[in-house]
Amino acid sequence: MKQGRSTCNLLWTGLSVVLFILLANPVNAAITPKGSYEAAALADPVPAVFAWNGSIGYYENQLLYCGDDKRIYAYDLDTGASTLVSDTSGLGGAWGSATGFLISSNDYLYFHDNGDTTKVYRLLLTNAWPAACESFDTGCSGSIYSFAQNPWTDVIWFASAEFFGNMYLYEINGTFTAATQRAAFAQPNGGGNGPIIFKETQTLLYGESVWGGDGYFHVVDTSTGAVTRQDYITFDGGLAAACYGYGDYIYATAGSGNTIYYTDGSIKTAVGAADEDAQSIVFGGGNLYVCEQKSSDGSGTISLHRLWSAIGTITGDGSSNCFIGASGAGSGILERNVSYVILVSIFFLSIFSVVRFFRKKH
Repeated sequence: MKQGRSTCNLLWTGLSVVLFILLANPVNAAITPKGSYEAAALADPVPAVFAWNGSIGYYENQLLYCGDDKRIYAYDLDTGASTLVSDTSGLGGAWGSATGFLISSNDYLYFHDNGDTTKVYRLLLTNAWPAACESFDTGCSGSIYSFAQNPWTDVIWFASAEFFGNMYLYEINGTFTAATQRAAFAQPNGGGNGPIIFKETQTLLYGESVWGGDGYFHVVDTSTGAVTRQDYITFDGGLAAACYGYGDYIYATAGSGNTIYYTDGSIKTAVGAADEDAQSIVFGGGNLYVCEQKSSDGSGTISLHRLWSAIGTITGDGSSNCFIGASGAGSGILERNVSYVILVSIFFLSIFSVVRFFRKKH
């Protein structure tokens, strides 16, 4: 009987140690956080994200994405369930799909069809789902890549570029019926489009990403269309996406550079490293959300991840101030607190079991 109890105690001790290690070091995280940041992988959405289309938007505790059936879905960060937002399966040809997501301050989702046409689309998220979308043909030069909203004026802009030639910047009018070209310039480093994001009222960071090379933010004066500073920030390995994050600072992903950055002026600091390509990034509810694109096997499979800072306060998503870590996943704080309680409990139970084992042994 004593031998049986001793064996049980030993097994419990071993199991406790294993559980402690696994909980302290989750095996499913494909982003390695840096500094004060933490990371966790999200469960894969059903339907899956459309391959090679790592574009997401944050809306009311949900991540909007294009499913593998080319329809737009909302992924609930509490339950992991996906809800159909709009049937966009008819967009474009084989590679045409809803992408370039931007959610405006008045609850419109803006997107394009992955360069299949020169149309831009939008749908009102406060309408009943599945919602209809509206569109117009911009007649722009090049292929559309990214949108940005000027937070000082609420005007929507988009960037397009030719494969070999010029980059362009357009402003969409308030009635969503026309787009006016505001800038055209030669690609400074011979690359393709990257993200655009406003730095000041009339100052925009225009992204360029060189195939197989680095990424760059150039400074553009939107009132004149002039590039006032080339190579303002250089990102090793590319530049895929950008968003406002904690404290309204700009965060960016480096694509095949596999890194997530925080920027302060022209200074960049790595806050996370992905195993594969770091693509779309959005901020909401106190968290950053990142799309990781698997390129190493040629599949383009997309996985979703949460990245958050463990210290400080936030003002970056327009909500009331709260401690960083107030989770966009809704139950995130609870999940972390429960995990810590479990870890501490298992640790002390492990010690208790070891003590009991050796007391019985001797």
